[in-house]
Amino acid sequence: MEEQARSERTTMAWHFAVPSPIDALNGQKAALEQQLALVEDAQSRMSDWLKRRQQALETGLDAIQRMSACKDPAAAVAVCGEWVSGSLNRLYADMHNASDQVMRATEFWQRTSQAVFGNGGSSGGPAKTDGDTGATERNEPLPMRRGRRLAERSGE
Repeated sequence: MEEQARSERTTMAWHFAVPSPIDALNGQKAALEQQLALVEDAQSRMSDWLKRRQQALETGLDAIQRMSACKDPAAAVAVCGEWVSGSLNRLYADMHNASDQVMRATEFWQRTSQAVFGNGGSSGGPAKTDGDTGATERNEPLPMRRGRRLAERSGE
């Protein structure tokens, strides 16, 4: 009864094509080129971020000097409002830049994965296996699980 239930079960196994050495080398070269582009882009974004931080420091110091020179509280509030407005614009630019960087990194990983791993084998997806023998529809053996190896060693 248990044997019949075991033979009716199916499991899934993923098939991946093993790239040739030339394909692997080309994939690694493409990955390195993508990494270089990503690092250059990150360096440019970091430079822009540092410029905005420098501008924030300078405008903050200028606002403090102007506010301390104001004799009218309304004028001091106006100076503070200008400074806050500029700070919010810089924060928006930071968030926009970070969002762009995440999108760029995602595109990078996608392109690199495609370059290194290709399309993922003949079907790129799972193949059904016979739960009893572990053989796939393509008659390729599955790697043994650790539990099975231990059971085989102990003679069970």
